[in-house]
Amino acid sequence: MPNTPCHDAFDAAQKRRANHPLSSGAYKLRDAQRALSRMQETIDALADYLNRPGSYSTGQTLGYCCTTDDKGSWLRSVPIYVAELLGRDILPAIAALTGDDIPPNDVAREISIAQRNARSLLRDCEEQHSRLKAGIGREYSAMKSGHSEIYGLLTDAEYLVSRAIKTVEFREMVNRNAPEFAATQRLLKSVGLA
Repeated sequence: MPNTPCHDAFDAAQKRRANHPLSSGAYKLRDAQRALSRMQETIDALADYLNRPGSYSTGQTLGYCCTTDDKGSWLRSVPIYVAELLGRDILPAIAALTGDDIPPNDVAREISIAQRNARSLLRDCEEQHSRLKAGIGREYSAMKSGHSEIYGLLTDAEYLVSRAIKTVEFREMVNRNAPEFAATQRLLKSVGLA
């Protein structure tokens, strides 16, 4: 049986979430978005450190998630963390958006898209986990040149989150403007235009 630590982490996170289901999802999506943003900022800081190591002191914090001393172990943990975040927060939060007054058909559409993208992202997580396990030097070189495969995992996960958040924001806008829309409809009917 192949070693699949990211899929295993995803499955375990989903099982843990099942014991503590979400009644709504928008707040959890925003939490996930903040966590992903912090990891992206950490990778940016790590790339800066790799390009200018003399500008940092030993043990200095890089972004929000690591220091100059534990950067390698933190970077190796990112694929598993992304898999856990997908299973524990992102997919369950999208499924729970009915608790945020998102119509069930919109939630079903979003969860279907998110699940398809999550499967692809989990495969990418496994690939990156294996690559980093074999050695971190290639990732450091890529980061120094402004390209990071790990950063790509974070942006892919962030895409899933931001898409769902846009659905929430659209529904909030519709709900905010519903009274004006109803008043406009009544006015149009009163003058025979609707």
